[in-house]
Amino acid sequence: VEAGGNGNLCGRKIPVFVERLKKQANPERVIVLADLDPEECAPCIKKRKAIIGMEGIDLVAIARKTLKSWFLADTEAMRHWTGDSDFFESSPENMMPLRGNWWHHQVLG
Repeated sequence: VEAGGNGNLCGRKIPVFVERLKKQANPERVIVLADLDPEECAPCIKKRKAIIGMEGIDLVAIARKTLKSWFLADTEAMRHWTGDSDFFESSPENMMPLRGNWWHHQVLG
């Protein structure tokens, strides 16, 4: 589920995305990948995780630098990181639109 801009990954909005993901894909786990965004949002990883919250989420990972679609394209890395030996994304470049520099957030299940 593409959360969109920076303000959409906060404790009051993310449950909507998690619920949508659970209805659409019925995932075994919900993992949130987010950028730190210190200029716009949170000055540190702990604060960023607190903003996102943990309701309905199994893992929150905060990148110090912007994540790119190539991360999702690295099947072996994603399989190891998520613990899902079946993980595969056939077209990661289509999972998020280009926005400014790259994409900001992605919720995976």
